[in-house]
Formats: sequence, structure tokens, C-alpha cells
Amino acid sequence: MLEHKKSKIDQYVDTSGQFSSRQLKIGTWYLLHRELFREIFIGFLITLCVVFYGFGLWKWGEYLFFGYWNDQEYLAKYTQTNQNYSSIQEIYKAQDLNVADVRVFATSENMYDFVASIQNPNERWIAKVTYHFVYSGIESQIETAIIIPLSKRPVALFGVESNAFPANTNFVIDNIEWESVDAHDVPDVKNFIAERNLFQADNFIVSDASLSGLSFPVISFDLINSSAFNYWEPVFLVELLNGSQVIGYVYLYFEKMAAFSTESVELRYFSQVAEFNNFRIIPIINFFDDNIYINPGDF
Repeated sequence: MLEHKKSKIDQYVDTSGQFSSRQLKIGTWYLLHRELFREIFIGFLITLCVVFYGFGLWKWGEYLFFGYWNDQEYLAKYTQTNQNYSSIQEIYKAQDLNVADVRVFATSENMYDFVASIQNPNERWIAKVTYHFVYSGIESQIETAIIIPLSKRPVALFGVESNAFPANTNFVIDNIEWESVDAHDVPDVKNFIAERNLFQADNFIVSDASLSGLSFPVISFDLINSSAFNYWEPVFLVELLNGSQVIGYVYLYFEKMAAFSTESVELRYFSQVAEFNNFRIIPIINFFDDNIYINPGDF
């Protein structure tokens, strides 16, 4: 029999124990085929480049002949059918407050009340107004008022001391913070206010100062809350009238007021001009503030 002759690699014996004949075979095989691997790898990269560049050129060509003109057509339709969003934003932003009727009312000696009327024409914006009055070159203290949507009410500064009747009186708005009314929470603003602003006055009586023995007349009336809501610390302004002429204002405060309740009120108006025969109740209540309402079980 012929004896198979081992190759020199098979005859290799690793005396160090770190490099076997099998590892030597693999290394030798790799060296013999390394150039082939390199050519295969380069060919693979070339194929990828051809595929991707070809796909890109095809898409650019498709856009050049078809997509570009479609985009121009869509742009023309968009310009014709879509509104100007800058104009829409201008429409829905808060409109300016209207200020009118800046007046001064003399009360007791050397004491005056300053009043201005503010109207909020916005349906979905609450205005927090910081303001002061300027009179005879003097700036008053700064006050804050909440003007709810679609309302017009007086803002006042009571008890300003002056040795002479204040001249050149102006109302100055220092700052306005706007708060939007969420349409999800309040779908109908007018109805929301109407359901809550249900205050009426009855049994109005003015006691003459000479008859009551007091220095100033006493105003008595019943204030009725006809709404289904209980309120914490409701505030009102009592507008005193002589016919249609406004004589002055009186601040009225309650610690709380129950739904469908009647409160008996007795006020004194400390004014040098005390001739009035009618009045109007003006709620100074932010109906959009959840903190003003008392739960029925907590009253």
C-alpha cells in the first residue's frame, strides 16, 4: 500500500503551545485568498453605489418631470383656498378695553372718590387690570380690578384725601393680564354669566338724616340672590342715582351669600351731596373663578 505523505504544514509541531497547525492552515488559506476577498468586497460596494445612486437619479427624474408640477398645482390651490392665519390671529386676540367717564365724587370734608368706567368687549378674555389715578399732579396708589368678558363696570378708588378738589384727573392703566376662557369649560359665555348674575334689590328706602338723627342718610334695601349658586365674599358697588345722574358709589361686601337668599342691607353714604332717589346694584364678582363658589354641603 502507498503511504499518504503529510504536507509540511501537517508536519508542523508547535513547540510553544500557542500556535497550532490548524491555525497555521487558516492563516495560510486567508493569505492565499486575501486578494479575492478584497475584489469581492469592492464589487459589493460598487453594486451598492450603483443601486442607491440609480434609485436616487430615478426619483429625482420622476420629481423633475412629474412631482415638481404637482407641487406647483397644490401650492396654487392652497393659496386660493386657505385663509390668512395672521389675519385670523388678529381677529381672535384680545381687543382693547374701553375706558370712559372718569369722575370725582366729593364725600366727607377733604375726601374724594375716584371712579372710571371700563368695558371689556371680548367674549373669551378676562382682563386683570392694574391701574391708578393721576390728579393735580399727584399719582394715587395702585389698584387691581378683574373685568369679566362682555361686561362694563366702574372701577373705583375710595377715600382719597385732598385739601382742594382734585383737578385734571386721569385714569391710567399700568398693566393688563389677559386670561382666556376655555370653550370646553364654558361653551356659552353669555349664558354662563346670565345664570349667575341674578341679583336684584327690593324695598329701597332712604331715611332722611334729619329724621334719623344721623349726620348722613341711611340707605336700606333687600339684596336678593336669585341664582342657584352660593358665593364666598361677594362684592358689589351700589351706584346712587338722582334720576339718571350718578351721585356716587358705596362699597358693599358680604362674607358669604347663599343661593336663593335675601340679605337685608343698611348703608350710610357719607357725602356732601346726598340727594338721590334711586340706585343700581353692580356685582364685582369674577364668575369664572372656581374659588368663589361654596359647595352646597359646605355652606
